[in-house]
Amino acid sequence: MKRIILRNYNRYLGKSILWFALCFLFPYPSFSQFIDIHSFELDEEKQELLDKADSLAQNDFNLSLSLCLDEINKLKFYDKPGMYSSLLSRAGRAAFHIGNLSLSDSIHDVLINIPIKNLHPFVKAEILKDKYFISKVYNENLAALEYAKQAYLIYQQSGFIDGQLELLHKALVISTDNGDLEKATNYETDILSLIDDCGKPKTQFYLWLSISRLNIKTHNFGKALIYLTKAKDLAKTINDNGVNAHVLVAQGLFYFHQKNLNKANELFNEAIINLRQTHDRISESHVTTLQAAVSMRQEHYKDALGYNRRALNLRKRLGSLYLVASSYTNMANTLIQMQQYDSALYYTELGAVNYINYPIKRNITRGLEVKQEIFLKRNEFDKAYQALEAIIEIEDSIYLMLNKQKLDQLETNIELEKYMQQKKEIRAETLLQKSLKDRNMIIIKFILASLILVVISSYLLFLYNKSKSRRRLIGISQKMIFIQMNSHFVFNALTAIQSLIYQNQIETAIHYLTVFSSLITKVLTITHKKYITLQAEISFVMEFMQIQQLRFGDDMKFIIDINPDLDLVKEKVPPMLIYPFLEYAAEECVQQSDEDNRIEINIYKENSFIIYEIIDIGLGFSDEGKCYIKRYGGQEIICEQLTKERISLYNNIFHTKLIFVRSKVERDGQEYNAIQFKIKS
Repeated sequence: MKRIILRNYNRYLGKSILWFALCFLFPYPSFSQFIDIHSFELDEEKQELLDKADSLAQNDFNLSLSLCLDEINKLKFYDKPGMYSSLLSRAGRAAFHIGNLSLSDSIHDVLINIPIKNLHPFVKAEILKDKYFISKVYNENLAALEYAKQAYLIYQQSGFIDGQLELLHKALVISTDNGDLEKATNYETDILSLIDDCGKPKTQFYLWLSISRLNIKTHNFGKALIYLTKAKDLAKTINDNGVNAHVLVAQGLFYFHQKNLNKANELFNEAIINLRQTHDRISESHVTTLQAAVSMRQEHYKDALGYNRRALNLRKRLGSLYLVASSYTNMANTLIQMQQYDSALYYTELGAVNYINYPIKRNITRGLEVKQEIFLKRNEFDKAYQALEAIIEIEDSIYLMLNKQKLDQLETNIELEKYMQQKKEIRAETLLQKSLKDRNMIIIKFILASLILVVISSYLLFLYNKSKSRRRLIGISQKMIFIQMNSHFVFNALTAIQSLIYQNQIETAIHYLTVFSSLITKVLTITHKKYITLQAEISFVMEFMQIQQLRFGDDMKFIIDINPDLDLVKEKVPPMLIYPFLEYAAEECVQQSDEDNRIEINIYKENSFIIYEIIDIGLGFSDEGKCYIKRYGGQEIICEQLTKERISLYNNIFHTKLIFVRSKVERDGQEYNAIQFKIKS
C-alpha cells in the first residue's frame, strides 16, 4: 500500500512540476483586465474543497494529501491559480507531517517560486498567503512574515478590511511565537483599530483569542481577561464545538499562567470533549500535551506520562511523524522526572530518528537538550559535554541563518525604486478596480431599487387584502344583524306573552316580557362587538331558550352545564356562536321530534381550550347539511357554512384559535351527535 501511495506521489509531483515549468516558460496574460477584485471574496466551490482538505488533515494527513494531489492533477495553474497554490500549500504541509520530505521539499520550492507578476492583485495575495503557510511549516518565520506583509499591502490598497485583519493576525501569531512581543503589540494596536469593521464573526473570534494570548505572555492578565470575554461572547453566537473548544483552551492557558492548575485542567478536559465531537485529532493531541504540562507542574508525573502517551497515539493515527517525534521527546522529559533514565534515553532516540531528516534544527536541539539532562543525571559528563557541543554548533548555525535572513530582508527594503514601482502598479490597479466597483455599484443600486419597489408593492398589496378582509368581515357582521332575529320569532314570542296576559298570568307575563326585552337589548348591544364575555354569551343563550320554552313548554327542554372553575368574566368568545343551531332546533325540529328530546349545552376547559358544546338529543338540528335558517324573502342560510365562514375570518384577521368540530357523545347507553367550538383561552 505504501509503495502505491509513494508511486502516486511521484506521479502527481512530476505533473505538478511540469505545469509550473510551462507557466514559467509561457507566462499567461495579466488577470487584472478582466477579473473584478471583489469576486475573490466569495468562492464557495473553492472554500468547500479547501475546508474538506483541512477537515481531513485534522484526522489523517495521508487522506488530506491524497485529496490535494488528486485535485491538483485536475487543474491548470492559470485556470485557477489561487486554488492551485492553496492546494499545493496543504499538500506540502501534509507531506511534511507524514515525513515524505522529498515531496514536501519539492512542493515548498515550487510554491515559493510561483511567479505572481502578471496576476490579479487578489490572486497575488492568495498565493502570498500560501507562501506564508509553507514557510511557517518550515519554521522560516522571517520569510513568512515578509509574505504576510506583501499580502497585507495589497489588501490595504484595495480597502479590504477582512483581508487586512487576516494578515495582521498571521503577523501577530508569528511575532508572539518568536518572542518578539514588542512587534506583536504593534500588530495588536493595528488589529484593534480595524476589528470593529470586520464582517466575519469567526475572524473576530480568533483575533480576540490571539490578542488575549499575547497579553497572557506579557502578563497583562486584566486585558487578557477582557479579550477572552469578548471571544467567549462571540462563541455563543457562532455556536460551534470547535470554536467552543478554542475558547476553553484559551481560558485554560489563562489559568495555567496564573498557576491555577486545577481550573486549567478542568477547562482542558471540557475542550477535549468538544474536540472529540468535531473529530479534530490534531487539536485534541495539542490539548492533551497541555494536560501533560499541567500534571508536570503538579508533579503528577505518572498522569503526565499517560497524557503524553494519549497524545502520541492520536498523532500516530494522524500519520504525523513530526508530531510523533515531539511526543517522544515529551515522554522522555516526563521519564527524567520519574528517574527512569534508560527509558527516557530510549524515547529521546526515537524522537531523534523521526526528527533527523526534518530541516528545523530547533527540534534537534530540543532532543539534544533532553539527552544532555539524562547524561548529567547519570553522571556521564563526557556524553553530556558532547551533547552540549552539538547544541552550541546547531544554535550557531541558526544564529547565522537568522542574520542572513535579516540581511536579505534589509537589502529588499533598501530597493526603494522597486518598491515605488510596485506601489505605482498597485495604485493603477486600484484605480481600475475603482471604476469597475463604480460600475458594479450602479448595478447594485438598480437591483436594490427594484427590490425596494417589490417590497413596497407587496406591503401595499398586503394592506389592500387586509382592508378587503375587514370589509368582508363588516359585510358578514351586517349579514349577522340580518339573521340575528327571525321576525317570526319576535312575533311568536310577543303572541305567547300576550296569551299569558289574556290568561291573567300577569306576573309570569311581566317576567317573560322582561326576559324578552333583555334579549332584544343584548342583540342590539353585541352586534358590533368582535368578542363578548362568556358570561354575556351564556346569558343570551339562557334568555333565548327561556322564550322558546314559553312557546313550546316541555317540548323544548334544555340543560346548561358550566364548569365552576371557569372565569366567565375573563374568558372572551365571539358573540352568538351557537345561535343559528338553536333557532333551527326551535323553528324546524321541536314540532317534528319525539317526546324525549332536549338540548344539552356544556361549557368547560380542556388543556388551554374552552370547549363550548351543544348536544342534540332527539331533535336532529345537528344533522350535517340540514340545518338552515329562513329569512325575509324566502332566503335560506346554511348554519354550518355561515359558522365556518365566521371562524375563518376570526382566525385570519384577529389571529384567534377557533375550531369547529362535530363529535359523538353517549347518554344513557345511546350515542348522540354533538357540535363543539374549541376556543383558545
